[in-house]
Amino acid sequence: MEKFRAGVIGLGRIGSTFEDDPKRVHPCTHAGALAVMDDVELVSGAARSISSTEKFKTKWNLKNVYTDYVEMIMREKLDIVGIATNPETHAEIVEKIAGLGVKGILCEKPLALSLEDADKMIKACHEHGVVLMTMHNRRFNSIYRNAKKLIEDGEIGTVNSVIGICQGCKPNKNWQNEFEGPLLHDATHLFDIMRYLFGDVEYVQSDVERAKSTDLVEDSAYSLMRFKNGIFGVTLVNERTDYMRFELEIQGSLGKMLLLTNEAHLWKYADSPYSSGFKELQEVKYPMPDKPINAYIEAYGELIDCIKNNRLDSSVSSAYDGREALDIIMGIYESKIQDCKKVYLPLPSMPSSLVAATKVHAF
Repeated sequence: MEKFRAGVIGLGRIGSTFEDDPKRVHPCTHAGALAVMDDVELVSGAARSISSTEKFKTKWNLKNVYTDYVEMIMREKLDIVGIATNPETHAEIVEKIAGLGVKGILCEKPLALSLEDADKMIKACHEHGVVLMTMHNRRFNSIYRNAKKLIEDGEIGTVNSVIGICQGCKPNKNWQNEFEGPLLHDATHLFDIMRYLFGDVEYVQSDVERAKSTDLVEDSAYSLMRFKNGIFGVTLVNERTDYMRFELEIQGSLGKMLLLTNEAHLWKYADSPYSSGFKELQEVKYPMPDKPINAYIEAYGELIDCIKNNRLDSSVSSAYDGREALDIIMGIYESKIQDCKKVYLPLPSMPSSLVAATKVHAF
């Protein structure tokens, strides 16, 4: 069987080193997935640090590693590339490698740091016939896929509102980045999965704050949003806790659902034990999927299926989906710039609204 030749750009946590965490379900990285797939050969990796490349070479028993990703792709004749670098580098990397003969790219979230850059990435890949996917891993998570089916099947009736919470998701307390606050760093997952479950957002109305006036990024953001299908959403995003918290509470006419990172809960309406003629919610067993799936193996499997069937855009997590999650985040910044007014989406192709907000001292 002919195998797709694959490489990884960016050899840090999500590129490779999370595989050293014994608490995680493996594989949990780009390299980890590519190394175990039957129709893929993990050929090489590239990073700026020689130390990182040598550790990667040893761990995955590779012949060649590189500090120049362009050289890697050209010498190794790669078909598939995983991009696991910092997001400020995504646009430049994708634009450079799109014309080097690669067939598919799986890019970590956020796709880019501006809508302008996201559109350039999409255009470059379309012009060269390259499949570009965004790695929003909850789209490949069996819990969230199952939740989507249950919602569509009417398990909790008609959905009317959703509350999304993403807190305390810095890699460590000393982590700082002038390009990424919590909205872009981890809450991109929140907005993407909300859109996956409920469709496109009509508008956002948001307040955003910095911990210190000298900070270049926010430490908290609170938003009201309306989806085009009439569902209302509220999101709370901040770095003001010492613990991680990711939750979606979905309210329906017949019950509610609570989705966490690795578990889910379900409540259905029933006769109240306290008041005659009234209904209340009672927790019932959540119908878990028969078989869990591995997000990274599933994502690369989708990428390969797109390549084999000449589909430039994934139906699961396309570059457009990555752009739309980014559009919501840019809309949140724009709302703050406009004194917390409603901002209707989609926004046009434009530079970073985070940079614009800092320039005008919006928060």
